Amino acid sequence: MEIKLLQKQDEKKWDEFINTHSQGRFVHLSFYKDILEKTYQYGGHFIYIEEGGEIFAISPFFEFKDIFFRNKFISQPFSEYGGILFKEGISEEEKLKIIKILKEYLVQFLNKHRGFYLEIHGQLDQPDFVSHHFIKKPLYKVAFLNLNSYQ
Repeated sequence: MEIKLLQKQDEKKWDEFINTHSQGRFVHLSFYKDILEKTYQYGGHFIYIEEGGEIFAISPFFEFKDIFFRNKFISQPFSEYGGILFKEGISEEEKLKIIKILKEYLVQFLNKHRGFYLEIHGQLDQPDFVSHHFIKKPLYKVAFLNLNSYQ
């Protein structure tokens, strides 16, 4: 398995993976990267794990400066969804191998770009063998107004 950075010529394959995935959302598609890069000047880093020409996982994220001019990395800004999408039907062993490859890549990437962490939106429903690799922090406060007239 090898890690790759999404290039223009691979966008069709990337988008096919997203469009056929049960958890794929518009924020994972290649056009979303273009929109955020052009609108907000965010640096898009859409990486994927491939073997034999087939995508096994994707992990899109963006780089930008926070209000203190520090490098910030987030998957996906302006969305509740983000993080890793694994090819459906692959084994736990393959997922763990992918996480190891991604972590090694991201540690090197963040060190090179002076980042401290990758904020990931979503990923809360991953199985325990995956989720224990993540630190869960409630960064945002959310409230819901009940509009049900029956209560």
